[in-house]
Amino acid sequence: MVVRLRAVALVLGCLLIGVAIAPGRGVVAAQLLQVFIANDDAHPVPVHEQGTVDVSLSDPVLMRPAIPGTAFSVADFVAQGKLVISGPDGAATSYAITTIGASNPTDQDAVVVLSGDYGSTTDCLGFSGAPPLSSAAPRLSIKAHDTASMTFAQPFIVASEVGASSCLVASTPLVDGVHVTIVGYRL
Repeated sequence: MVVRLRAVALVLGCLLIGVAIAPGRGVVAAQLLQVFIANDDAHPVPVHEQGTVDVSLSDPVLMRPAIPGTAFSVADFVAQGKLVISGPDGAATSYAITTIGASNPTDQDAVVVLSGDYGSTTDCLGFSGAPPLSSAAPRLSIKAHDTASMTFAQPFIVASEVGASSCLVASTPLVDGVHVTIVGYRL
């Protein structure tokens, strides 16, 4: 019985302390119930700047990457082993390759070889005088009756060599009829 009386006294004591410490809590709770959850035209939310606001653009903001003025996109069949992608271009022209794709309708596996050829030429298929200098470029292996592609997040640069003219050429050694797509731009 003494334990019950102590428990009842403890509960009553806690209630009295709670009422003494937090007077007016019921008033605050009642005020919180009058909050708008969503605003309508009759109750707009006031929004305004605080302090001095100075907004200006120093450079244009591009929503998508600009396409270089020297861009090329060539899609064609490689015949007699070579397809001119770009050229003849001016001396010391380099090429930035962004995508290589190929479709091989033939019965044998093929390799698409890109090369930067630099020398004296009028059509990029034949060179007069000394043999052309060549720069390394990507190669794409493709199975018979299949397609393949490579996309470079950072363009593959076919660096220029010394020569009177610059050419970007795709070839498929030993296989004719491969459809090649090359996308990039001149530097």
